[in-house]
Amino acid sequence: MSNIVVIKAIKLNNVLSHEQTYIEFPLGLTALVGPNGAGKSSIIDAAIYALFINPQNIRGFRGSSKKSFLRIGSSSGYIEVELSIGGKKYVVYRGISLSKGDEAVLYEVIENEKKKVLAVGVQTVLDYVRKLLSIPSTESIRYTIISRQNEIARLIEEAPSTRKELVLKLLGLNELEKAKEVLKPYLELVKSDIKFYDSYKLELNEIREKVKALSRSIEADRVEFARLENEQKILSEEIKRYEKLIELVKLYDKLSKAIGIVKELKEVESALSLCREILSLDIENFISITNVLRDRKRDLDEALEKLKTIENEINIVLKNLELELEIQVPSSVDTKGVIEYLDELSKQIYLDRSVKQAEFNIAKNSVEIIGRSANCPLCGRELSDNLKERLLSEAKNRIDSILKELDELDKRYNKVKLYIDNVKKLEKGRLEIQVRIENNRKIIEEYMNKYREIKNSIETVISKLKSSNFFTKCLDNSNTINVVRCIHRLAIETMKIYEEKKHMLRKLFEEEITIDEVSKKYTEVKNSIAELGFDINKININEIEARYKECLNKFNEVSMRMGQIKGRIESYLKMQEEFSKKEREIEEKLNQLKKSIEIYPVLDFMVNKLLGKDGLLAKILTQESRRLIERYTNAILKELDMGFRIRIDEEFDISVHTPFGELDIRSLSGGEMVSLAIALRIALAYTVFGRLPGFFILDEPTQFLDRDRRRSVFEIIKKLSERVPQVIVITHDVEVEELADKVVYVSKEGGRSIVREISELEKITETV
Repeated sequence: MSNIVVIKAIKLNNVLSHEQTYIEFPLGLTALVGPNGAGKSSIIDAAIYALFINPQNIRGFRGSSKKSFLRIGSSSGYIEVELSIGGKKYVVYRGISLSKGDEAVLYEVIENEKKKVLAVGVQTVLDYVRKLLSIPSTESIRYTIISRQNEIARLIEEAPSTRKELVLKLLGLNELEKAKEVLKPYLELVKSDIKFYDSYKLELNEIREKVKALSRSIEADRVEFARLENEQKILSEEIKRYEKLIELVKLYDKLSKAIGIVKELKEVESALSLCREILSLDIENFISITNVLRDRKRDLDEALEKLKTIENEINIVLKNLELELEIQVPSSVDTKGVIEYLDELSKQIYLDRSVKQAEFNIAKNSVEIIGRSANCPLCGRELSDNLKERLLSEAKNRIDSILKELDELDKRYNKVKLYIDNVKKLEKGRLEIQVRIENNRKIIEEYMNKYREIKNSIETVISKLKSSNFFTKCLDNSNTINVVRCIHRLAIETMKIYEEKKHMLRKLFEEEITIDEVSKKYTEVKNSIAELGFDINKININEIEARYKECLNKFNEVSMRMGQIKGRIESYLKMQEEFSKKEREIEEKLNQLKKSIEIYPVLDFMVNKLLGKDGLLAKILTQESRRLIERYTNAILKELDMGFRIRIDEEFDISVHTPFGELDIRSLSGGEMVSLAIALRIALAYTVFGRLPGFFILDEPTQFLDRDRRRSVFEIIKKLSERVPQVIVITHDVEVEELADKVVYVSKEGGRSIVREISELEKITETV
């Protein structure tokens, strides 16, 4: 009983006709009493909606839209259902809104009434609740522990075939049909595997015969390969002999050429020491210095001539200066002094002009003052018109005179500045020419020392060359530069010829070799050819090469045949490996097919006999579930002191039996029918859930019954509450009040449901 589920409380806010309702549900029998339409069923419907219904299925639940599930005038509301499961407390919150989707949260209430979120989202919460309650489906609730209005006897009222299908569905027996459909393709696959087994067996035998044939072919090719390998070895030795002979003959030809080169080298060697001495001279530098001296001498002469020209131009400028400006430049000063003299003169002219400018400004101000004043600005005496006119005339004449003097000063100042620029320009040119002259003289002096030194060395070498006929053609020239160039060129050419011959030797032998080594190798090669049984003077290289090619062709032919055989062997081995792989694959398939053959009887039994809605397992489970429902129903009827029991046949037809015989179920009284319906619901819950339900909800179980029968039904429900931990009954019949452990009265005022608990005192008072 540790996992007993009971409802602790339900809270409604703007749901159906309830604006704000909160009801606590204790253990025992709780009655929700009130007139029809007061909102009693709304409380249970709201709880069912919060715990089990997806908003998409609301029409199937109440046959209306989500808007009608909210209180009129409200755009949102919520439901809270507090549950106790195995001693743990849970709260399911369900928010309803017209502007958005439903909200749902499942909490676990832990220490200090703190809430721990377990699930969020409608479907997530619904799945979690179903898991907590351990129910297979929402539909199972409808036919077991919650009886909505007019549905208490629905299971009894259904046709036997419908009842059977419904019970099997609630028990999950329809999954057996699904399992059968799942296994059917596998059964067909196994049947197909059996057909393939023999063909794979035949294919395996054929492959094994092919592997044996390949093994025989591989062995024959290996014998032929060994024979060819021996022939190849003999040909290889013959080829090496001819290769050595050809190599020696070619080397002999090289050495013969080398002997000729050696003779030429010996002829050149006599002049090598003189050539090295010539090349040790700094000929290029001597020629370069000679050219530099010639160029610098020419440039020096040009600079001296240019200096004379500039000095003449300076003298002409000074004479023009004296004539045009009517001044006398001191003859003792140089060009720099002339420039300084002219600078001072320009400053004096500028100063004189400033004085004249001041006089002009004073005169101009005087004219303005006299023109606008009636009195003399100096003595304060009144000025007559004649006097003012005379003073103005004198002042204007003075202004005209000053302007002329200013113009003359400007012209003189500009001329002085122009002469200063010309003299400076000429002086700059003169200084540049002097620097050029000085540089040329220094360079000439510096290069002359090197020239004399190199020339002495050259003359010493030339004196030695006169004793050799090798350089005679160069010494006939009278020009020293031409002689130097000639002997230098001839020395380079001689050294080049010597190096070329040496290079030819190196190229012939691809290594450094001396003249003595050439002679030695020549003799050795000649002897080696003789040792091979050939006379060097009678050897025909073309014939030797023809024999060599013949051996080589035979060798290549044998090698090619060996390669073909090797490739064939590798191909056979590869085919053998592929056949072996195929053999393993077929063996594996045969093993798998063998498993299919072995499993076929079991799979065939499961598909065609065991599974499915008509299979053995379904029949056994159907029989067992029928037996359990019948057993539990009769046990509950006995506890309720009912004087009858039932039997459920294989087609789920229900028959009623009393001590006096079998009765038609339709002959049961209203109270007996309700008792049977309750017993069946609890029995089905026991069978489906595997345990006694923790709560049981009955909505209007006594509808259409008279007073006495209602009293009997309520007494039965009271007995049920002693067996089931929590029973909640919704009724408009007040007879239940004296039997219930808690009574909640529901009424409607102004379209709003009002909930009020009735105390024990009120119950007694009402009874009295």
